[in-house]
Amino acid sequence: MTPLAEAIHAQSAVLVSVLKPLVALAVFTGWGAVVGLLDKDADYFYVQRRMWSAIHIAAGILAVLLLGAVPIFAVSLILALLVLAGDIAGYVLVRNTKVPKEARWTWDYRSVLHKYEKRQQEKAVAKAPVKLLGKDEAFLEIPMGEDPQAKAFQIFTETMEFAVPRNAQKVEFTVSKEASDLRVWLDGVEYKQVAPEPKLALEVINFLKARSGMDVAEVRRKQTGKLFVQIEGYGRHQLLVSSIGTTRSISLNFEIDADKRKDVPFEFMGYTEAQKADVGKLWNAQGRVVLIATPSGHGGTTTLYSLAKKHDAYTTTVMFYERQTTLEMEGAKHVKYPENGSNEQIDTAFAALLRSEPSVMVLPNGILDAAMATNILAESEAIRFYIPIPAKDTLSALQAWQSSCGDPKAAANAMGGVVSERLLRRLCHTCRVSYQPDREAMRKLNLSLPADGVLYKASGKVVAREKELACPDCLGVGYKGRIGAFEVLVLDNAARAMLAGGRLEELRVHLRKSGMKTLQESALAHVASGVTDVSEVTRVLNAAA
Repeated sequence: MTPLAEAIHAQSAVLVSVLKPLVALAVFTGWGAVVGLLDKDADYFYVQRRMWSAIHIAAGILAVLLLGAVPIFAVSLILALLVLAGDIAGYVLVRNTKVPKEARWTWDYRSVLHKYEKRQQEKAVAKAPVKLLGKDEAFLEIPMGEDPQAKAFQIFTETMEFAVPRNAQKVEFTVSKEASDLRVWLDGVEYKQVAPEPKLALEVINFLKARSGMDVAEVRRKQTGKLFVQIEGYGRHQLLVSSIGTTRSISLNFEIDADKRKDVPFEFMGYTEAQKADVGKLWNAQGRVVLIATPSGHGGTTTLYSLAKKHDAYTTTVMFYERQTTLEMEGAKHVKYPENGSNEQIDTAFAALLRSEPSVMVLPNGILDAAMATNILAESEAIRFYIPIPAKDTLSALQAWQSSCGDPKAAANAMGGVVSERLLRRLCHTCRVSYQPDREAMRKLNLSLPADGVLYKASGKVVAREKELACPDCLGVGYKGRIGAFEVLVLDNAARAMLAGGRLEELRVHLRKSGMKTLQESALAHVASGVTDVSEVTRVLNAAA
C-alpha cells in the first residue's frame, strides 16, 4: 500500500470511529425523549408506570449490549433500533387497552395529520395579534395559508388594530357590485378608511357572518349575531354584529362593547351640580312622564338607563317594556314585546302590564302609536314613565309629545320633565393645547372664561426630542372619550298650564327665569373647565337634530 493510500485508509478509520458513537447517541437521545413522554403518559393514565420504567431500562441496556456485541455496526444498529422500537410499540399496544377510547393512539395517517393541523391552528391562534371567539367565548379557528378567507381575516385584523386602540364604537363594511366602503366611528365621528375591493369586502362580510352564527346565503333579511375579539395589549371586547342587504348592496356593521358604553353611572354623565339637583326632583316626584330628548347617537339609551337605575328596583317595581333587552337592570322586570306582534297586540300587552301597577315603567323603544299614548296618559298620575323621543331640545320634545298624544292639554298635565342631551368629545389631556381666546368673541358666545383666561383645543400631536409626533394616548385623534351636555327641565304647575295653552314663548321665558341652563350653556361650561373645546361644541350643536 502506497503512503497516500495508507493515509486515506487511516483517515477513513478515524471518521468511521467518530461517526458510530454520534449515530448511537442520536438514536438513544431520540428514544430517551420518547420514553420520557411515555413515562408521563403512564403516570397520567395509571398504566403500571413502575413496570414500564423497568421495561424501558431493560430495553435500553439490551440495545447497548447489541451495539457492543455485534461486530458489524450496521447490523448491530438495526437490531438495537428494533429493540427500542419494540419497547415503544409494546407500551402503545398495552396502554391503548387501558385508556378511554378517545385517548387511544392510532397509526392512522389521517389522525396524525389532524393532530398536526390542530397543533398548527393552536400555534396560529396563539401568535395572532387579533383572536376571534364565538358567543360562548371559545377561540375560533383562524384561516391560514391558501384558505380563501385568510385574506379576509387579515383585513378584519387590520381594521380592529385601527379601531380598538382608538376606542371606536362601530365599524361598517358596505359592498355593491361596483364599489365597497369601510367606515369606523370614533367617539361619534365617522372616519372613512381605505376599503378592500368589492370581492374581498364581500368575503370579509361573509367571514364575519359565518363566525357570528348568521346564514351566509341569506342576504336581504336583517340578521344579528355576537362575537368576541381579543387584541394583544387591549384585552377582550364584545362585537354585536348586524347584517342587512338589498338587491343592490349588502352591509355589515358591528358595535364594539355596546353594553359597557350604555352602562355609565349617573355621576359621570356630565350634569352640572344644579342639573343633578333638578334630576333629583324628578326622581322624588310620583308619577308623570319624563322624556329623554336626543338625536340618534347622542347617548339617549345610556341616559334612559342611568335615570331608571336611580330607582331602587328592590323597594319599587321597575319594569321595562321593549323589543329586546339592551341592558339588564338588576332587580327590574324586563318584558319583551309579543314576538312578531302587531301594534294592537303590543298595546294590549302593555295595558295588561300597567294593570299590574308598576311604580316605574321604562319604554326604550318610545311611543308606538296613539293607543299606547292614551294608556300612558291614563296611568301617569300613579306611574313614572321614562320615554325617549327624538328631538333637538326640550321645547321640541314637548311639542312632539303633545302631537303623539293627540290631546295637548292632557299631555301637558301628564308631563314631569324633559332631559335633553348632546355628546361632546373630550379633549385628550396628553396633547391638548392651551391658548388665550379673544375675549370679545367669548363674550358673544356667552362663555365665562376661567380665572387665568386660558382655554384648550385639540391637537393630536406631541413634541419629543424636537420632533412633532402623533400623540401616543389618543393616537393622533386629539379627543378621547365623550361627555354629555344637558338641558334639564322640571315642569311646575305654571309651566304645565303654559304648555297646555300652547304659550311656548312664555314657557321659554319662565324656564329661563327658573334657572334652566340651555344645551349651549352646559356645553360651554365644559369648554371653560378644559374638558372640550369651542370647535367641538360648534360641530355638535350646529349638526342637524
